[in-house]
Amino acid sequence: MLDDPTTKLALFLQANETGLDQAPVVLFQEIQSPAQIYMLDVRDIGQSARLLVARDEAAQWQVSQSAGLPGLETGSMINQQPVELAAYAVGLMTATQWYDATSDALTRYGLNPEPSFLIGLAAQDTTGVTFLPVILEVGDSNPDLTAHYVWPQGDNRIYLIPDEILEPVLSLVTNAEQLTALPDETSTSDPSEAAVP
Repeated sequence: MLDDPTTKLALFLQANETGLDQAPVVLFQEIQSPAQIYMLDVRDIGQSARLLVARDEAAQWQVSQSAGLPGLETGSMINQQPVELAAYAVGLMTATQWYDATSDALTRYGLNPEPSFLIGLAAQDTTGVTFLPVILEVGDSNPDLTAHYVWPQGDNRIYLIPDEILEPVLSLVTNAEQLTALPDETSTSDPSEAAVP
């Protein structure tokens, strides 16, 4: 049966549609360090919550804009560690599978008519050249509830990103109280020393 060319073609097409048998794809190969990211904009569409943070002259994260997140006013002092961890996670963003971004697929994976979350980022490559801001749309969870479907606006692919990578970024709006709990001065803000959940 497997020697039948029709069966082989059907299995190949099925694997292509389901995203099986694919090598992992790193979304932002240009990002080698969280320090390269200078702006993060995370929006929870269903909750009408938004947090836009940017680095100041001292490379510290500051609230540039917030909505629906009590205690996070523009310019307010925030806990650096969760934001630095989110920037670190963006640099690690690796897809375990990908799918063609057809209009049917965008609808099937919860990205159309409206995603659950939007993640915007601005960064520089390792030579200091700024690349265009990127907006990621985050749709539904996969059936195993271990990853989400993510579409970089304008891309021809939808990527399946594990939740352990996405969670630190999304938690900036889903668990915003972590930003108002300022750590004592002896704690570290180096995300490589913190465990990614």
